[in-house]
Amino acid sequence: MENIKTGIEILDKLLPHSVPRDNFIGLFGEGGTGKSVILYELLYKRLEMGEPGILVCFEDVPRSIIDHMKNFNWDVTKFKKNFRFLDCYSFRMETRRSSEFIKIVTRPSDLDSLTETLFDMMDELDMNGKGIVVFDSLTELMTISHAPDLVDTIKDWRARGPNERNVNFLASIHYGLKIFSNVIDTFDYIMDGLIDLRYDPEAMKKGFLLKEMRIRKMKGTFHVTNWTPFEITDKGMKELKKEKTLKKKD
Repeated sequence: MENIKTGIEILDKLLPHSVPRDNFIGLFGEGGTGKSVILYELLYKRLEMGEPGILVCFEDVPRSIIDHMKNFNWDVTKFKKNFRFLDCYSFRMETRRSSEFIKIVTRPSDLDSLTETLFDMMDELDMNGKGIVVFDSLTELMTISHAPDLVDTIKDWRARGPNERNVNFLASIHYGLKIFSNVIDTFDYIMDGLIDLRYDPEAMKKGFLLKEMRIRKMKGTFHVTNWTPFEITDKGMKELKKEKTLKKKD
């Protein structure tokens, strides 16, 4: 089984032996902790490596995501041969814009149809032993689907994607919504990798927000589990030195 570097310095430091290609990884955190930006950067880095990628978007339209990524100089439009949007948001809009690399799903609540559309798209991109699929976010999908059905669907995705095809799947999951707490708890054993994002509690007592991350779980590879401070810059995710940051704020 081949492992692959993420291309993000802080993550590759916490995962020194890289990430197995057959892992389904969840990014868990509160709003504002950087989940979407990290997903976008992981996707873009993989596209830069010459591998195919799919972004399954539930929370925003592809046009807005493209503009947001360009703020970091991540222009996904130049990878049209290797990249696709699976648009699960625009069904809410009267004006829907599809294109050669945007496929609109009209009923994402139909999980069977969504699954087949996803894997058909993977076939089109010849995603076998290479590539990445990112979901932003599974929390939004929870709002339009039946919880037990969604859990079974996630299991199917893991089996047919990472396990069968050796293609990394990554998804953002939002903490703090009690109505979905039981479903989120099941991800702890369904998913192969768990990355936690939070605001440092010590820094919050001092009146400011300091983002931290840890690798809680990563099947098949060594990983550092310490909480590590980071920031989101105009070039993406960067590690911070906590002690210097706290002294500066003091």
